[in-house]
Amino acid sequence: MCALSFPTDLSLYEQTHTLIAFSNRLGGFSIGEFGELNLSYDVGDDTNIVKRNRDIFINAIQLSVDNKAKLQSLINPIQVHETLCLSAQEYKREGTRFECDAIFCNEKLQPVMLLFADCVPVIAVAESGNFVVIHSGWRGCYNEVSKHALAKFMSFENSDICEFNFYIGPHICSRCFETSSDVASKFSDKFGTDVLLSKTNVDLCGVIKHTLISLGATNERIACSSDCTVCKNNLYFSYRAQNQVCGRQCAFGVCL
Repeated sequence: MCALSFPTDLSLYEQTHTLIAFSNRLGGFSIGEFGELNLSYDVGDDTNIVKRNRDIFINAIQLSVDNKAKLQSLINPIQVHETLCLSAQEYKREGTRFECDAIFCNEKLQPVMLLFADCVPVIAVAESGNFVVIHSGWRGCYNEVSKHALAKFMSFENSDICEFNFYIGPHICSRCFETSSDVASKFSDKFGTDVLLSKTNVDLCGVIKHTLISLGATNERIACSSDCTVCKNNLYFSYRAQNQVCGRQCAFGVCL
């Protein structure tokens, strides 16, 4: 097992005490298609190993800022490629894992984790430290799940979207995301031809940035990973590259 590393923003943590991170597949205990740092209980991996993987990942995150505060139970919804966003309070009232594709959090010490293997992870953080974690597959991109999630965010937040920081994590790139010409045409009709690489290739990150900017986000506050989960399948899990059998990496947020 190698040492864990993950993209984060320590300057954000210094200003807001909110710590965000995107995991990769290295540094855990899983083997085979799930090797090494699979964080999903829902893909057929050994549940005891997944728990160990989650524990070492969260411990590594807290150690990165030298903060070992005891966290609440992890929020990890069942993702269904829809547009529903729940607040942490709403999710916990259900008393069980709930289906949704975004979680807004304004609670201290409440960790949130959503899982990915080609879909686009998005995290938005306000100056207050409140944040939302969003799962956006191609259907979520087209149906603007980010827009729905930010509407939930703004119902709690007394600040402007232009003051938010946005982080788009590793995802399938436009060269690797090939779809039907009909689907690609729907994207170009809705978001413009700039989101197309070809008649069948769509830039999902470009679609999300289009949505965010249309809502008032500033381009300077949108950080987008250049890592493709398909091109770098040795570093990330990829549903496409691994013929639909693979582990999951995460987008994670917590206010400490």
